Amino acid sequence: MMKRLAILAAAAIGAAGFAASSFALGVGLEAHGLYAFNFHDEDDLGYSLENAFGGGLSLAFALHENVRLDFGLDYFNPHNEDNSDWDVEFIPVCLGIRFGGHLEKIFLSGGGGAGYSSNGRTLAWGDEGDFENSMIYFVCGGAEIALAGPLAFRGELRYNWLRPELSFDGPRDNEDLNFDHLQVRAGVGLDF
Repeated sequence: MMKRLAILAAAAIGAAGFAASSFALGVGLEAHGLYAFNFHDEDDLGYSLENAFGGGLSLAFALHENVRLDFGLDYFNPHNEDNSDWDVEFIPVCLGIRFGGHLEKIFLSGGGGAGYSSNGRTLAWGDEGDFENSMIYFVCGGAEIALAGPLAFRGELRYNWLRPELSFDGPRDNEDLNFDHLQVRAGVGLDF
């Protein structure tokens, strides 16, 4: 399942890059790391998640001097604070837009976006249920700093809304989970 999702995401990123490059002022590829923290568990269902590191890739399109469109794929794998027998795996594919302005070599921006997250978990023996895939939404703010040549450093703070459903086989009702969280992201981009 995860292998098919990665292949599908790579094909979608390639197709989006080909289509958007015809009208974009510039196209770039970014590799980034992320730190996901402050997961919410408002319902106290025993699914508190620990802070986690992850990473991802993005295609960035400069649609205008002050507008950027990002299409990316992330991966992060937080552990359950309350039950060490299982972990959660999130693979969101998102489209975002950032608006901003330039201060010499720095592009300050803010924006938001949405996507689809492939959610899963490793189960303990005898455990039931699985996380359903879900939509993910985010708002962000950050800075992009031009480095030597076509290289740029990008830092960002994101708030993510991620609320999958835990589904069970049989008569048990599904549970709605709240995994809203913050992310600090940093990466290096290469403009073409």
